Amino acid sequence: MGTTTVNWLLRRHLSEVLGIERDTFEYPWREEDFLLALRQRNCIGLVAERDDRVLGYMIYDFNRRVFTIVNLAVRSECRRQGVGLQLVAKVAGKLTWKRRGRLMAYVREQNLNAQLFFRGCGFRCVSTLPDYFEVPGGNWETAYAFAMTAGDWAERKERHEQLAQ
Repeated sequence: MGTTTVNWLLRRHLSEVLGIERDTFEYPWREEDFLLALRQRNCIGLVAERDDRVLGYMIYDFNRRVFTIVNLAVRSECRRQGVGLQLVAKVAGKLTWKRRGRLMAYVREQNLNAQLFFRGCGFRCVSTLPDYFEVPGGNWETAYAFAMTAGDWAERKERHEQLAQ
């Protein structure tokens, strides 16, 4: 078994990404949603790959101060193996005090697995946003806003390195 690498999300990855998306989410993105997001100048897609197989993906955008994770999923059989953390680490490693010092993620109130994942990565829930996510049928769902700062990431990384010694 090879090592997992994080690379740019390319068009050739899209069929695997769509499969993971459908298997993961109750309201999955369609191919058009991915293409629309990735056409934006400030939006980047990453994939975690091993042996030419996509294990997970992340779409994030950025502005002058903040990176925001827009979509992230990992194959069900690869969860709890560090794949999601590896994707988050790729962006968190870009956090700096001087420029983009915060990484955000907005999670559905009903998505406990994602909430626990982001907490485990070192994020903190900083607010709730009622009626943030639109769901079919004209209904809305609350979001939890999770944030990680450059300091949070440095602290988590240092703790992890100390435990590894």
